[in-house]
Amino acid sequence: MSKIGSEHSQSDAGIFIHKAKNGDIVIAMIYVNDSGFMGNNATLVKEKKKAFMGIWECHDLGKLKEFLEITIRCSGRKIILDQKM
Repeated sequence: MSKIGSEHSQSDAGIFIHKAKNGDIVIAMIYVNDSGFMGNNATLVKEKKKAFMGIWECHDLGKLKEFLEITIRCSGRKIILDQKM
């Protein structure tokens, strides 16, 4: 992840953060074969995802809908996480 300009989070082994000089941020969650990218600048998020896919063999499945069996939905400005057993 350092190859694409992201720093490892000190609080979680699977979280990487890219902070742009203009204050934009991209957070990547990586766990084995699952990954998710989010941030406040859609263009920068796409750029970081593309760089990630250029290094590791993976596919862009579009908008994040599930991560580690947690369903993710957006409703307006809310993000809803649901983990059904």
